[in-house]
Amino acid sequence: MPRLPIILTLLLAVAVVAGCVGQAPATREVKVVANDGLQISSFAAEPSSVDVGDSVTFMLEVENVGGIKATDVFAHLLGVEGQWRQLTSGNPLVTDSSKSLGSMTPPNPTFNEPGDFKVTTWTYKTPAIAPGLQYTADVTAEVLYRYNTTGALVIKAIGETFLKTEYVRTGRTPAGPAITNTNAPVKILVPDTQASYYIRVDDSDTADAYQYKPVQFKLVNVGSGFPFTGGVAGAVIGKISVRGPGNPVFSECLGQTNTADVTISTSGIGADLARLRTAQGAVTISCVLKLSAAAFAVTDEQVRLDFNLGYDYYIQKPVQVAISSIG
Repeated sequence: MPRLPIILTLLLAVAVVAGCVGQAPATREVKVVANDGLQISSFAAEPSSVDVGDSVTFMLEVENVGGIKATDVFAHLLGVEGQWRQLTSGNPLVTDSSKSLGSMTPPNPTFNEPGDFKVTTWTYKTPAIAPGLQYTADVTAEVLYRYNTTGALVIKAIGETFLKTEYVRTGRTPAGPAITNTNAPVKILVPDTQASYYIRVDDSDTADAYQYKPVQFKLVNVGSGFPFTGGVAGAVIGKISVRGPGNPVFSECLGQTNTADVTISTSGIGADLARLRTAQGAVTISCVLKLSAAAFAVTDEQVRLDFNLGYDYYIQKPVQVAISSIG
C-alpha cells in the first residue's frame, strides 16, 4: 500500500479520537438556592390527555438545592386515592401512594458537585367517568422531608464610656446586628425595627452589676412550602444558645429563665407557629438577656445567639390530566 494513504488514514483516526476525547460528558448544573432545601424540579403526567380507561404515568423529579442533607424524604400524590385505579385490577386506589426517597445530600459548589437528584414514578388507570363527559383531573405531587437551619445572630454590646469616647466623639455609629443562616427554607432574621439595634451597657460606678437587655429576632418561612412538624402546622423545634463575655444568659425567653440555652418547642411558641404555614410568614420572638456590666466596661464586645432548628417541610407541585369518555 502506498505511504500517503496510510498517513491520511492515521491522521483521520487521530482526529476522530481527539474529537471524542474533547467532548466532555454532560453534567447537571450545580444549583444552589439560599431559601430552599429540596425543590421539585419537575412533575409531569404522560400522556396529559387521555381516554377513560387509559393509563397515565406521573413522573416526579426532586433535587436538594439547600445547605444540608435532607433526611426521611417521602413523596406521594394527592388526588388519586379512591379515584384513580390500579393497573392490574382496575379497582380504585385504596392504599397510600407514598414512596420513600431516603436521604439527599446538598450541593457542594466548591467542588462543582450538584445536590442529590431523584426521580420516582407512579402509573395508574384513569378514574371512571360517565359516558359522553370530559373531565380534568387535578393531581398534586407532595414531598415531605426533614431539614435543619443553623444560624447566628451577633449583636454589639458596648459600655457607655466606650460608646462616648470611640463612637460619639468620632461621629461613628455602631453596626447593627449581623446574621448568618444556612441555605434552608426557614431562616432566622431581624425585625426591621431592630436593623440598627445595639446593646448599651451602663458601666458607671453606680450601675447594677448585672443588667437586663431586650433582644428580638424572628423565624421566617422563606421557602416554597411550609413546615409541619409533629402534626403541628408551622412547627419548628430546636435550641437557641447565648454566648459572650461574662457568660450572659437569657433572663427570660419562651417561658424559660436564667439559662444560656433555650428550647424552642410547639408549646413554647404556641399558636403563633401557624403563621409559618404561609409564604413569608413570620413569628417574632422577644427575649431578655442578663449581662455582666464589668464585661463591657472598656471595649466593644459582641453577644452571639446561636440557633439550631429542625423541622419537617412540605413542598407541592400540581399537574392536570384531561380525560375524555366521548366516542
